[in-house]
Amino acid sequence: MSYRQLTLKERYHISTLYKQGVMQKEIAREVGVFPFTINRELRRNGDGKGLINRSKMV
Repeated sequence: MSYRQLTLKERYHISTLYKQGVMQKEIAREVGVFPFTINRELRRNGDGKGLINRSKMV
């Protein structure tokens, strides 16, 4: 895998899966990124519940 930014669609998909209780490792596999990418995305752009904070993505 090479570096690329997540698309908005991927970010919403990550949020939806996380809210459904899917483990970060499984989300990473489905989206096609490293698990750390999922962890970082949820820390940077999440609100603690897996919801994407749109104000942080601008």
